[in-house]
Amino acid sequence: MIALGGMARLLRAHLPTVASLGAKSIGAGWDELMVVAESSMAGGRKEVALAAIALLGAVLSAHGADPGTVSDAMWRRALRVIDVGVEASTTGNCQVPLPARIELLAFIGQVFCNPALQTRLTDADVLGSFRWVEAFCKNPWSDDDSCSLVQTVGMPPVQKAALALLPTLEPGQHVPHLWPEFIWSVTRLVKPEHIIESWNHRDSLTTMSLKNEPSEGDVESSITGGQQQQQQPKLMPAPSHRLQAKYALTSDFLKKMMEVMLKIYTDAPVQVQAATFEAVVRALSRCMQVS
Repeated sequence: MIALGGMARLLRAHLPTVASLGAKSIGAGWDELMVVAESSMAGGRKEVALAAIALLGAVLSAHGADPGTVSDAMWRRALRVIDVGVEASTTGNCQVPLPARIELLAFIGQVFCNPALQTRLTDADVLGSFRWVEAFCKNPWSDDDSCSLVQTVGMPPVQKAALALLPTLEPGQHVPHLWPEFIWSVTRLVKPEHIIESWNHRDSLTTMSLKNEPSEGDVESSITGGQQQQQQPKLMPAPSHRLQAKYALTSDFLKKMMEVMLKIYTDAPVQVQAATFEAVVRALSRCMQVS
């Protein structure tokens, strides 16, 4: 953590000088640093993961807009670190601490909403940011989160952060042609059918729990060597991680998602509204299933 913080200050202050000298090793050194950042994000230690994100944030905010300092290869390698961090943060066996996941979302906004850095973003980069936010919405939990898959009340913090970020990613002047893709990516998060399935899943778990409760006939007592033995009830199985994405899209999430979708659709140019009208109406009509 201390080493990452020191490296961030060093690169923020001296990277332009190092780049101007044409050091041949800067590419290899940058790649090695990015490998460290990747492993730090996915390693499961909060302080180290936060330090790695702060390192990228400090360097890219200070020098990312200058291709003479941060070359195209260095820029692409830095975005690859974000992609690796998102992948580690949204898997079923996620070990990335909650504060680091929320900070990573904030960093994505810092990069993709910065006008100075937007000039370096390709269409694929912008589409990738939509995919990242979608992944966080569908997979907001990790093993160390205090809330379980079934007992979550309201939206998980990661979903709240993702939905707060989503409207800020509206395509600007640099990629206006991506507006339809952006709205279509938003409509993919309106999944009322998953809510119905989650209700059915919850009911089945409740039924299973009631069946596993011991009855008077199940509790057998016997005296063996002066000790009393008692039959223990079976434990209710926990939901599988592969079901995480489906049951993360709760009714609370759906309500907020509809608000966000309508705001984004309203902000879109008229031509885009016409092109995406059918997809938005279809998404809203699906919501009538759970109204």
